[in-house]
Amino acid sequence: MKYIIIISTALLTIASGCSKSKMENDGDKEDTFTFRAKKNGDHWAVNTALGFRQSNDSTYYVEGWGENNERITFDFKRSPTFTGKLEKFGAGVIVPNCEHCAGIIAKYSLDSTKENRLEIVGFDTIEGRVLGKFSIHLKKDSIYAGPFTEEFNKYEGVFSVVYKETTP
Repeated sequence: MKYIIIISTALLTIASGCSKSKMENDGDKEDTFTFRAKKNGDHWAVNTALGFRQSNDSTYYVEGWGENNERITFDFKRSPTFTGKLEKFGAGVIVPNCEHCAGIIAKYSLDSTKENRLEIVGFDTIEGRVLGKFSIHLKKDSIYAGPFTEEFNKYEGVFSVVYKETTP
């Protein structure tokens, strides 16, 4: 009888410990993301990524922040059941002066003379997550001078980010 009490107490402790850990991790859902990218063939480290959905017109925004606070942004509309390659989407990159600066030093937008691809692999409406892969060519469209002298950049990669509902 003593062994049954000890075993049941141990199992109860393990079970409550696992469920508590799960509850603590549920709050971190927004922090879980996958955003792997290459910039001009080299690994581009992404520090954080977010997604937003405007409820009035089903426009999605996916943003990834990389080294030196460089930010890549995608925007696209979702039809009711559509996944696959998107015909219409927007993308761009903003590069600040430095990691903690607000001034923009370079801005890049889609190069329409090259083939750009954004494919939505899936939507998880229960968790509020969007998954996609991309291959985009961006051209410099700002006149700022500075250390970012590249006129063209190519970004390739995949993302899986949690999106939040927003209203305009």
